[in-house]
Amino acid sequence: MRRFRIDWRRRGLNRERKTAVKEYNVEIHAQSAVEGIIQLCKKYNVKAEDIAKVKPLVFNKAFKIIGGGKAGNRHNVTTKEQANHGLPYAVAAAILDDAQTVLSG
Repeated sequence: MRRFRIDWRRRGLNRERKTAVKEYNVEIHAQSAVEGIIQLCKKYNVKAEDIAKVKPLVFNKAFKIIGGGKAGNRHNVTTKEQANHGLPYAVAAAILDDAQTVLSG
């Protein structure tokens, strides 16, 4: 077994200040859309079967990354990783599951 030493005087213990904790199991830019759709469905007692189509409007950076902008089409996904980084899946799963959890895919 190879041993190594860490000089803690040179390393900070403040990494937690550089992290983000996500409430939902989706890409960070989808958090507000997921939270919003959950709140709307609860407030107005909307069920998945009541919805024909959803077209979420998000901020420009979110659209470019997870909404189909520079990153490409986010509607045709084949893996859970792609789904978790796509706005259409995030919103649909939030409507169907009432929350984005590990069980959502």
